[in-house]
Amino acid sequence: LSATRQRFLEHLAGLPTDVNVANGFFSGDAFVHPEFGLRLEFPAGWQQRNTPSSAIAAAPDGAAALILSLAAEGDDPLAGARQMQKEVGNGLVAQTERLTIGSLPAAHTAFRARGERGDLGLDVTWIAYGGRVFQIAGVTAAQNFPSFQKPFTTTRDSFRVLTPAERDAVRENRLKLVEPRAGESADALLARTGSAWKAAMLAVANDLAEGAPLPAETLKVAVPEKYE
Repeated sequence: LSATRQRFLEHLAGLPTDVNVANGFFSGDAFVHPEFGLRLEFPAGWQQRNTPSSAIAAAPDGAAALILSLAAEGDDPLAGARQMQKEVGNGLVAQTERLTIGSLPAAHTAFRARGERGDLGLDVTWIAYGGRVFQIAGVTAAQNFPSFQKPFTTTRDSFRVLTPAERDAVRENRLKLVEPRAGESADALLARTGSAWKAAMLAVANDLAEGAPLPAETLKVAVPEKYE
């Protein structure tokens, strides 16, 4: 345990304050993963969710979903199909076709599977990049499959490698410790430090009364920094 408030704050300095971009993040309709060096465009207006194991987008009415995940290691996209075949049964690899997405080796298949509420239509693509095989799976009720074929295909075809400029532009909000100047307002402190927070968030994060004069003590702010 830290013996003083100052020592405790020093342990917090540098920590991400909201999204940990190392796990990937959504930027508009795109999912960006700087560690894996990839970008994927999901359909506009779909509900988004990022988990430790997958990035998910669901149609507004919940009728379909697209899921990006890591399927296998290696440089052969069929390794993903072999892994899924263990779950859905023999024959999947045989009906999978090889293709190229961008300049990357890929494999694709579409099939039906039995779900808890009836037959499902699945459109699955595996893409090999950087020693990993990524899986993009589109899922909907079998009878709705033709209606979602276009967004499934458009999404999988959007998979690409991040450019050096895109990777360099990734920012992450991190905690920084600052000392208020005499008579400095919350808005002035936030502007001086380039913080991503508003005055209300500064107050909450530092257990202050919003609008009250800033105390003469070290405060926490969130500052956008280049992701390393």
